[in-house]
Amino acid sequence: MSTTMFKTEGVCVAKRDLETLVGVVHDSSTPYIFDGTLGLKAEVYDVRGVSTGGRVKIIPERSWLLLKYDGIIVGSPCYMANVTGKIKEFLDATWSLRGKLDGKVGAAFGAARHLAGGVEETLRSIHNALLLHGMVIQGSVSGGPFGATALDPTGKREDVLAEEGEEARTLGQRTAALVKKLAEGL
Repeated sequence: MSTTMFKTEGVCVAKRDLETLVGVVHDSSTPYIFDGTLGLKAEVYDVRGVSTGGRVKIIPERSWLLLKYDGIIVGSPCYMANVTGKIKEFLDATWSLRGKLDGKVGAAFGAARHLAGGVEETLRSIHNALLLHGMVIQGSVSGGPFGATALDPTGKREDVLAEEGEEARTLGQRTAALVKKLAEGL
């Protein structure tokens, strides 16, 4: 089994031939996004043969780093029923990768301050960007169908509901399982 080494923002990631890799891109300006990412990473590790390369820094000039991943999970707080400016700029910078992410798995997670705060539109904005690359979107049949979401009414970690963290963990596991299935040709 050969190993390829990647260096991402000071973190070395080894990718073995029989292992798939899932990257997590997120804007952690909302506590849930940070906590949700930890849950996603934990669940990605729980799927045999799939690991996470850690957090992908939101640096538009380095969007090419997405090429090393078999799956990409993007998270953003909801700003005006859309992604944050940081995530938008990063996703716009992936235009140069058009066609090179085709067939990879994508998923989305987000948080809003209000029940009708537009988080589903935020997730759909992420999906639209991933679909423009020809990526396969992992949804959910339980919880939010567009991805993991959370109501973050106060901006404090302790006020986000525990079951919403579970939704993020489930999304991480389902995404990792789909990446593995596609890698195995199933």
